[in-house]
Amino acid sequence: MAKNSNVFLKTSYNFHAGEKTPCGHWSATEMDDFLKQVKRTTIPDDACVISLFASMNKTAWTAYEHKYYSEELEIYIHPFQKKCAIRDKKNCPRCIANGKCTDEFVINLIGKKLFADKYEKQK
Repeated sequence: MAKNSNVFLKTSYNFHAGEKTPCGHWSATEMDDFLKQVKRTTIPDDACVISLFASMNKTAWTAYEHKYYSEELEIYIHPFQKKCAIRDKKNCPRCIANGKCTDEFVINLIGKKLFADKYEKQK
C-alpha cells in the first residue's frame, strides 16, 4: 500500500485557499536535504519565480498507548507575472506536477526531485 503524500506544492496565488498539490512521500532525511538545498539556492534573474519558501512541519502525539508522529513538507512558490508561461498562476503546481513547466530553475530544483518520471527525458 502506498503511503499518503507528505510533500506538497503551493503558490502564493492559492496560499489562502488551502489548495496544495500532493507530491509524494519523503523521509525526514529527504525533506531535510531539500530544505538545506533551498537554503543554499539563489533564484536566477531569468527564473519564472520571484520567491521560494519551504517549511517542514512535525507533529507528535502520545497518549497512553496511542502514538502518532508525522512530518510534512510544504513548498511555496511565487511565479513572476511576466516571466511565467502559464496564464493562471494558481495552476503552477499542477503544471509542474504534469511535467509541463518550462523554467529550467524550477525544473531542476522542484520538477526533477518531486516528479522525476515527468522530467527524466528533458536535458
